[in-house]
Parts: sequence; structure tokens; C-alpha cells
Amino acid sequence: MNARVDEKLWDKYNEAFSLLPTLFMQAGFDTFAENIPFGECRNIKGHENKSDTITIHGMRQTKLKQTIPAVWLKANQLEAFSVQDLLLNRMIRYSFFKAVPAALKMFVYDNGEWLTADNIDEDEKQKTAHVLTLDTIKSYAVLDYLPRVTGAVDAANGSFIWLTSDLTHEPAFLQAPDYVPVENVTGYGGSPFAYNPAYHVNMAAFLLLEKWFAYLKEIDVYDTTRIIIVSDHGSASAYDSSTFKGVQLPDGGALSSFHPVLLVKDFKAEAENVPHELVTDSSFMTNADVCLIALDGIIENPVNPFTSRPIVPDKQNGVYITTAERSTTEYQYSINEKSWLYVHDDVFNPDNWQRLSP
Repeated sequence: MNARVDEKLWDKYNEAFSLLPTLFMQAGFDTFAENIPFGECRNIKGHENKSDTITIHGMRQTKLKQTIPAVWLKANQLEAFSVQDLLLNRMIRYSFFKAVPAALKMFVYDNGEWLTADNIDEDEKQKTAHVLTLDTIKSYAVLDYLPRVTGAVDAANGSFIWLTSDLTHEPAFLQAPDYVPVENVTGYGGSPFAYNPAYHVNMAAFLLLEKWFAYLKEIDVYDTTRIIIVSDHGSASAYDSSTFKGVQLPDGGALSSFHPVLLVKDFKAEAENVPHELVTDSSFMTNADVCLIALDGIIENPVNPFTSRPIVPDKQNGVYITTAERSTTEYQYSINEKSWLYVHDDVFNPDNWQRLSP
């Protein structure tokens, strides 16, 4: 993306979002997208305050997060988290924060805890810090209602459906073992990650997806569907550092930050007697492989309609990963020369990682 110096990042983002929908529409597929992730676009210089709407001609798009949550909240008799209450609770502490000398500001801020839980143990402190929010409820409600808003239709050449969920980006404590939203959590589960709010929303996401997959089986489309689950990144959460050390990278970071989820259920998996349990494939993969997986066996020799370049794997010699922050210019990412890692083959082998420096 940085090599295309004369094109704005916004336009390059738009191309990336449009790539698969455009190719599938050209192949005659019915295409649909829910909640295309526009958030990163607002971090681009020159687009901070502009509309986050990306129009992909010919593709139907919805924002279920704007309609489903109110219905879900009413059905579940659950009150959403009050931002006003939080502001009133934090206002006096913010006043002290503004008044104290600069050297004391980090102490008063207390990593976002505002000295509200200094006299309780770490587990209790985490519980009070990650109460249920409306954003978590919105994302949970959409996944929970997928069986109600999806169904089987006849499409001449098939359907391409792109669903984006923000649930795993909205950490909050949920009621174990089903990990459902409640106003007062009384059970956190017995997992080593019981007091990790990110673990709670991840568990909820997987359980809700399983419920949807069961519905797809009921309407007899699961076996004729290729399902790809992918996340944008992993997590090196401080909450699990004592339990899961993981692989340390040459720059001191954690591999878990660069190890996102990738799960694939291909067409006719049940018909071919594939075991129902998860099968681990340790092949060297990147997020970019999702495009190749989605197109495999459907569109022969795919070509990027915007750059006219063939869509082919390009990782036989490893890949370079930037660890830079999100700061950008209007045309390029701002990446320090030291903000690069190189990795090849088995990502869990620390010897396969290198930090690049000038």
C-alpha cells in the first residue's frame, strides 16, 4: 500500500473492502455484507470526520447493530449500561486528574481505574473495571439473533455473505458457563482466564456461532456452505500474562498479538466424513490467505479488478510484518525503519522470527 504513493489510503482501503464482493458479483453471486469494518478508515489523515460509508455497487449492505439491540434488550429485560452514571462517577476523579501536577497524573489515572479499586485484590479489580456496556450488548445481540434474521434462498450461482462482528473487540464480563450478558455477574467460570474479559466475549462469540451453525444445519445449507472465521489480530493481554507466557518475539512483543484466529469449514465437509472435532493445520498462513481460501475452486486465476494483478500466494520466502502504530499520512502509513519483523514457516518457533533493523 505504501508503494502506491500517489493514491490516497482511503481509496486503497475502499479497494480492499470491495475486492471479494466485486469478484463474486462478477461471477454471478448474490452478495451481502453486514457491518463492514469502517473503523480503521477514520484513523486516516484527511478522513477523520468524514462519513464511514463505503458503497460497493450491486452489494446489499445492512447495519443490524442499529436495529436488533433494542429488540434484544426488550426481549431479555436487560438494561443497557449507563454512560451518564459512569461520567458522574468519574467526574470528580477527572477533576483531580486535571488539577494535580503532571508527575502525579499517571498515578491518579491508574490505568483507567481512577483509584476506584485500590483496596481489593486483582481479580476483584478486574471485575469492577469491565462491567457490561451497550457496545458489548449490541454486538452480542446481532450474533444471538442471526438464526432469526437469516434463511435459505435460491441463488443461481450461490451467495457470498460477509459478516463482521465487533463482539471480541468489546471486552466485558459475562455470566459463565454460557457467557451471556447480565446486569450483575455472579459466575466467572473455572477457566484459567476466568477473570479475563476478553476471554468472556471470545467464548460468547464462539457459542453464538455454534448456535447459528446448528440453525444452518436445520435448514440444510451448512453442508453446502464454505465458512471462514478470521480475526484481524490476536491479543497480548496483560490479564493472561501470568498464565500464558507464549512466544516472545525479537522486539520484545508477544506472538499472541500477531496470531489471529483462522478457522475454515469447507463445502461438503460432513458428506466426506471429515471428523467433527477441530483439526489443526500448522501451514504457514496470513490474513491475506482468506481471499485465496474464499475463491478456491470458484473463480479460476482470479485477478484484482483494481490493480490488474493476479491474486496469488506470496509467502514462500516468508513475510514482513510491521509493528508500527496506526499514525498515517493521507497517502501512506508512517512506519519507522525499526518497526518491522520477518517470519517464515512455523510461527511458534522463535528461531523463525527476526527483527529487522537498519
